[in-house]
Amino acid sequence: MHNTIYTDGVTNIALNKGMVRIEFGTLSITDRDTGGNPTIFERHQMAMTPKVFLDTFGNMERMLNLLIKNGVVKESDADEQREGPARDSDLDLDGKDRRDIKRDRRGHVVKPHD
Repeated sequence: MHNTIYTDGVTNIALNKGMVRIEFGTLSITDRDTGGNPTIFERHQMAMTPKVFLDTFGNMERMLNLLIKNGVVKESDADEQREGPARDSDLDLDGKDRRDIKRDRRGHVVKPHD
C-alpha cells in the first residue's frame, strides 16, 4: 500500500445498498463560509460491508483507549464525543425501534444472564 490519504474529518456516513459509505473531507485553503471558517469539501469515499464497519469501529475504539492511556486525549474529551446524537439514537440502521434491546458500547446485543 503506497497511498496516504489525509482527511480533516468525516463529512457524511450512510447505509446505501447494503454498504456503509463514509465520505471524508478536507478544509479549503481559500473558500470560507459566512462565518469566515474554512469550507470543508468531500474528497474521498470509502465503502465497506456492515461487518467490516464493525471491525473498523472496534479498531478505532482500541486506538482511542491507547490515546487516552498515553495522555494524547483526555478521557473527558473522549466521553463527550461518545455521547453525541448518534449514540442516543433509538433507531437501528433498518429504522426499527430497538429501545428494548440492550447493547454494549459497540452496538452488539447483550444477552441477559440466566
